Amino acid sequence: MKDYYAILNIPPDAEEETIKKSYRELVKQYHPDLNKNTPDTAKKMTEVNEAYETLSDPEKRRRYDALRQGGVSYGDSGGMPDFGGFDFGEGMGTIFEDFFDVFRGRSTTSQARPAYNRGADIEVSVEVALKDVLTGVNKQISVERLENCDTCKGKGTKSESGVSTCSNCKGTGYVQSETRTPFGVMFRTTTCPTCQGEGKQIKNPCQNCKGTGTEYKRRQINVEIPAGIEDGMRIRLSDEGHKGKRGGTKGDLYIRVNIKSNPLFTRQGKDLINIIQIPYYTAILGGEISVNSLEGPKKLNIRRGTQHKEVYTIKGNGLPDLKSTKRGDLKVVIEVNIPKNISSDEEKLLKEITRQKNEADSGPWWKV
Repeated sequence: MKDYYAILNIPPDAEEETIKKSYRELVKQYHPDLNKNTPDTAKKMTEVNEAYETLSDPEKRRRYDALRQGGVSYGDSGGMPDFGGFDFGEGMGTIFEDFFDVFRGRSTTSQARPAYNRGADIEVSVEVALKDVLTGVNKQISVERLENCDTCKGKGTKSESGVSTCSNCKGTGYVQSETRTPFGVMFRTTTCPTCQGEGKQIKNPCQNCKGTGTEYKRRQINVEIPAGIEDGMRIRLSDEGHKGKRGGTKGDLYIRVNIKSNPLFTRQGKDLINIIQIPYYTAILGGEISVNSLEGPKKLNIRRGTQHKEVYTIKGNGLPDLKSTKRGDLKVVIEVNIPKNISSDEEKLLKEITRQKNEADSGPWWKV
């Protein structure tokens, strides 16, 4: 199993910016169009692109890390294929089709697929207030992404004659490799390492983008944060990610929503928890108090004899469900505040109450 972190010269806990920065430096170092006289740069560039494609995509990176930490490793002489960018779809199907064709007594050549220069996805974080979860909110975020080069308009070269057919794959975008097995010879078609599957080579690269057809630009993008969203959820904006090189399609933009903590409330799904302290005499006698909600103060009637940690529920004053308009509840936890210091008058009254209570419980002293 390839070590993508080692290929990009980054630590396993590298953040998005570190991955991006290392990738840029390696592109300048190994891009075939910029290193025509250096052998093996095309092969190295293929590895760098493969590593970046996996580690720049949060979901692919998560699966790669899980596989990596699980201790699964296959050497060049092993019987299992390299998983590369974790494309378990058509690519894996092709491998097994080849394998079973050998069993049937014939070798086969896989049908080549067209090159797919899709740009990488981008993930950014945005912080919203708890009150925004109640109503939803529009946020403007700043994104630095690859877009078509202004100089060459995304072609990678300023002149039409600057593009030629790849000499390695003869314009197909694919090369064929041969593997001998105990069951026979198996042929496998893979992406051409020289042109990365494009079938073309840039002879006179654009000086601005160095032949990639893309350059970094900063954009302001509006995103609607829906009511009821939960902390850590992601919103996907299609075609708002990096532009693929030389006319490739765009990746997607993922916005991870972080909800700022609120000192007044604790969230439990759709419900909000609010802790309120009341005087001991209000707990005993009852009365009306004011409690906080996301929509302003609410009146709450406290029953006589309310106990410490007793919970009152105000229906429909919580947060909305992400999939419906139904709201949760506001749960008010009552904490009875017992004072450490009291006035002399209050002490006399409490002693009198205590005397009367004891007398009522035990009866007159002459009956004891």
